[in-house]
Amino acid sequence: MSVNVYKFPLLSSIDRQRFESKIDKSIDDCWHWTAGKNHLGYGQFWMDGKEFASHRVSYYLFNRTNPRNLFVLHRCDVPSCVNPDHLFLGTQKENILDAVEKGRMIPWNTGVRTLKYIHCISCGKEFYQRPKTRRWCSKSCKSRDQMRKHWKSKTTKEMVRKIREEYANGTRQCDLARKYKMKYITMHQICANRNWKDV
Repeated sequence: MSVNVYKFPLLSSIDRQRFESKIDKSIDDCWHWTAGKNHLGYGQFWMDGKEFASHRVSYYLFNRTNPRNLFVLHRCDVPSCVNPDHLFLGTQKENILDAVEKGRMIPWNTGVRTLKYIHCISCGKEFYQRPKTRRWCSKSCKSRDQMRKHWKSKTTKEMVRKIREEYANGTRQCDLARKYKMKYITMHQICANRNWKDV
């Protein structure tokens, strides 16, 4: 949520009544904003011909403090909440760290590495997921995984296990290549564990 750089105008009693008429306090501890919201779910309130975030207006209205260039953060993690008891001030860094701790953001260059350690779907190696790598730990794992899923691919993990078992029992690679209808180089890479390393 970006900080609105406009200074808050003096709130009249009519503005206060308008603001309070758009709040629903009946659901739970949160005061839910019932009027217009942006694409992130934060309420929007018009005053003096300008648009302000409703939770920032609430903080200003009930705490009698202008947030100025600080962010207004939610303890409850509900974007539409305008309950002043659920709001507190913080810097941009504190806002990002708060989002990371609550699982709303993947930490990226924040110095926090607490989320999204997953296993690569290709090799099984545990890695720290970055937004661009998705489910693979490297580009080679991604291309290898996509190659295996290609509609022309005939090799499966079960087949690789059988080939290596037969090769360990003394069957020659050229005979295995004929049996499984593969190129000799492909068979050599499987037997030498240069391909399908995760099997």
